[in-house]
Amino acid sequence: MCQRFGIDVSHWQGDFNFANAKNNEGVEFAIIKAGGGDDGLYKDSRFEDNYRKCVECGLPKGAYFYGNAKSVADAKKEAEYFISILSGKKYEYPVFYDVEGKMITDNDRATLTEIVKAFCEIMESGKDYSRLTTELKAKLLSLPVVEVGIQGRRSPLMVAVAQTTASLYKCFNGELRKIIYPEL
Repeated sequence: MCQRFGIDVSHWQGDFNFANAKNNEGVEFAIIKAGGGDDGLYKDSRFEDNYRKCVECGLPKGAYFYGNAKSVADAKKEAEYFISILSGKKYEYPVFYDVEGKMITDNDRATLTEIVKAFCEIMESGKDYSRLTTELKAKLLSLPVVEVGIQGRRSPLMVAVAQTTASLYKCFNGELRKIIYPEL
């Protein structure tokens, strides 16, 4: 069995010198922290710089996401966010879901298993949630002009949303007692 020497690097290592690690310390690859869910969803503050430095010195890399999901829904959000961070970058090593700490102690075994499976299913789907296809862009761009009914008249959805927002504001100010909603 062939073994390789790799390192795990995140903001905790500060301004890490990947070239030195590769050229003088025998490091053959790095697994870079992309982000996490333990303090809301976030990108590691050193991720972009660490990725760039690996590319510059030719050090193969993978990435990981520090999980904190308490439910399947949380896991899906974490996976989708992780995908958005990874988008547009190339990796020679796998990406990982880092499951430790409160994620283990705050979840029972069955829940944790479902959480990890849900995260992996999103990651393995191969979908890049950060990239919009031409068809999806066209559909999204057509939404504001969809005709809806509001206050007995036909209007583009964008105009109706503005009227709903204005009615909400008037309710908070005590000028109205009813929020006006559009109807399809």
